[in-house]
Amino acid sequence: MLLAQSEPGLLSLDRLRRLWSEPSLREDYAGIGLLRPEGLIAMHLLDDADTRRLTAGASINTDDLTRLEYRAPRAIFAGTAAGENARMLEQQRSILLPASISISEPKIALAAAAETLLALQDGPRAGVFVEALAKYPPSADAILLRGKWLTAKGELDEARRAFESARQLDPTMLDANLGLVEVALTQKEYARAESLLRETAARNPDSIPVLASYVLLEKSRSHWAEAINWQTKRIAADPAPPAEAVGLLGELNFRAGNYAGAAHAYIDLLKRDAYNNDAHRVLGEIFRSAKRWDDARTQLEVVVRYSPAADPGQYISLADVYRNLGRPGDAQSMLDKGKRIFPGNSYLLHAAAE
Repeated sequence: MLLAQSEPGLLSLDRLRRLWSEPSLREDYAGIGLLRPEGLIAMHLLDDADTRRLTAGASINTDDLTRLEYRAPRAIFAGTAAGENARMLEQQRSILLPASISISEPKIALAAAAETLLALQDGPRAGVFVEALAKYPPSADAILLRGKWLTAKGELDEARRAFESARQLDPTMLDANLGLVEVALTQKEYARAESLLRETAARNPDSIPVLASYVLLEKSRSHWAEAINWQTKRIAADPAPPAEAVGLLGELNFRAGNYAGAAHAYIDLLKRDAYNNDAHRVLGEIFRSAKRWDDARTQLEVVVRYSPAADPGQYISLADVYRNLGRPGDAQSMLDKGKRIFPGNSYLLHAAAE
C-alpha cells in the first residue's frame, strides 16, 4: 500500500495514540499485531526517497500495454512472489526507522516494531529491530524481546538465558516466566514447566496467559481432562474469549473422546466464526460417527466447498456419508474430485477402489 498526504511533512502517530483509548479499536489493533501505537512502524517498508529509487525506470502499466494484468497472475501462481518482493523492498531500505514518521523515542519505536513482528510471526524482520535495541543500555523489556525472538528461531538455550536475565532485572516480570515455561515445554521438560507455572500462578492466580500455559502443559502431556479443566477456567476468566480459545476447548474434548463436549464447543465457535474450517470438519466427523448422516453432510459439504485443499480425508468422509444416504453417484464424484486435487494420494486411491 502506498500512503501519501496532500501537504508535505512528517506522519504523526498522535491520532493513533488518541484512538488507543477505545477498547474495541484496541482489540482490532491487537488482531493485526499492534500492541501499542508505535507498532505501526513494523508495517512501514520504504520512505519516499527509497520508493522513488526502487521505481526509477520501471515499466508503466497503461491501458494499451497492461503488463500488470499478465505478469501478476503468473507471479502469484509461481509461489515465490511474496518472498521476492520482501527481499526487494528490504534491499532498497536505507534506514530502519522511517524518516517520514515523527519518532520522539527511537528505543520505544524499535521495541514496539519488534513486538508487532513477533506477534505476526515474522521472525527475520523482528530480529533486525531486536538487534538494533542492543546499542541501548540493557533493560528487562529489551532482553525479554530478545528471548521471544530466539524462541521463534528455535535457539532455545539462548532464549532461556535471555528470559532468565530479564527475570533477574525484573523478578516480577510475568512474560519472562512464561517464556521460560514455553522453552521448557518445547524441550519436553514438563516437571520444570510445572514448577515454573506454580511459582508464576502464586503471584498471578487469575492471569489468562498463566491459565493458557497450564493448558499447553497438560495438552503436551496428553492429560486431556486436566487440559479441559484449565481451558474452561481460561475461557471463564476472559470477558470476551477469542474464537481460538473456544476452538481449543473443542479440540481437547474431541481428543479426550468427549464428543458431546466437543460438539457443544464447536457449535459455539461457529456462532462466532461461521466459516471456521476446523469446527465444520470435526462436527462432520462427530455426526458421521453417530450416523447422523444428513447433519454430517451439511458440515462436510461446507469444508469441501470453502477449503477444498485442506485435507484429502474430507473427500473420503463425505463420500462415505453420501453412500449411507443412498447417493453412490455423488460418492464417486466426491472421490474423483479429491483425486484431482490430491493426485496420487494413496488413501483416496484405496477408497475409490473399494
